[in-house]
Amino acid sequence: RKEGERAEGEEGPWKVLDGNFITVWALNVSHPASDVMAAPRALLSDGCFDVLVVRHPISRFALISIFSKINDGTHVQDARVEYYKARHVIWEPHSNEGLLALDGELSSAGKGTTLPQVHRDKRLPLSHERMELVVRQGALTILVP
Repeated sequence: RKEGERAEGEEGPWKVLDGNFITVWALNVSHPASDVMAAPRALLSDGCFDVLVVRHPISRFALISIFSKINDGTHVQDARVEYYKARHVIWEPHSNEGLLALDGELSSAGKGTTLPQVHRDKRLPLSHERMELVVRQGALTILVP
């Protein structure tokens, strides 16, 4: 999709993010772990992914500074953290370099990437192919006793 383009049935125009990224994190919950408030504006009922982006280049010190604030959600106040709400996300890597993790699990490692020892013997099932994430609000009903 192109910047500003709107498809039939979509509420708003596409926002295209292009460049080199340290992390792109799409969540539909505020807390992916009990001590991590990654997306403080996330609501289960809003039908959106909260997309957090940190672009390359950034120093290790700056990255540590940002993510040391993730337990209370104040990391999103840093100007180097971009925060978006989206109902539809398309991920199209320009190359097959780097690491790709889905839901915290290492899914793919690009050519020439040095893996941590714990992952070196694991078979990585996915590749750096185009992926599409779409929120289907109301597609699931959960009943809790």
